[in-house]
Amino acid sequence: MSFVLVAVRDERLRHRVIDAGRSVGFAVRAATDEVDALRLLHRLAVTVLVIEVGDDDVQRRRLLGLLRGGTHAVMAAVPAATSDVVVEVLRQGADAVVDGRSTLEELGARIDAAARRAARYPSDVLAGRLIRTGELMVDRGEHTVTRCGRPVSLSHREFRLLDALAARIGLVATHNYLESVIWGEPSEAHRQLLRAYVRKVRSKLEDDPSRPRYLLSEWGRGYRLADLPLDTGPPRRAVRTGAGAVAGTRAAAAL
Repeated sequence: MSFVLVAVRDERLRHRVIDAGRSVGFAVRAATDEVDALRLLHRLAVTVLVIEVGDDDVQRRRLLGLLRGGTHAVMAAVPAATSDVVVEVLRQGADAVVDGRSTLEELGARIDAAARRAARYPSDVLAGRLIRTGELMVDRGEHTVTRCGRPVSLSHREFRLLDALAARIGLVATHNYLESVIWGEPSEAHRQLLRAYVRKVRSKLEDDPSRPRYLLSEWGRGYRLADLPLDTGPPRRAVRTGAGAVAGTRAAAAL
């Protein structure tokens, strides 16, 4: 099932976007805030994300660039759009802009058009399914990880951590964001667990976990998956063996 994910604070515009999405045949989910939107993006088959951007929402405009990518389109909802705001959010990565003056029919048509564009996005590497860095490859669709062509066995939550970092390769993923993706909300207890999972993943990916090459710490902020030059030669995909088993081990049962 394809979803339209709505992260809009303005109540009138939020309800209008929800009604418009349903009017063109999509299931619609509403996120409570940006963190909830990021969490739902990892859990749902989102085709179109509609996120509100206000005149002074510098953080949200930057967030658009992070949300753009994968196989979903991003629409910026601007309750009181001005030309300058529209230009800026489009430059920051939005596929389209909607505002409070849009009719229900117009909103539905814009959502439908954005979904059609998203359906044409290339798959695998260009759509962010295959993430390659150095000798490491993460297949976000198959939930497999290989290094030097050999499978790396990760638990469900270990893979979710690596997947969240791979989706933003080269960029810092904050502690709060990672905790929200893995456990649903940030907390001090989850912060301790996050450190433990980082150590576990490093022990499986790094030659020397005390001097990591891939999973880097950004002190006081979070973690980052390093964007390293690819090794020479074509990367080898994890292959299926036997009765549908995957040589690049699937994420195991949740811890």
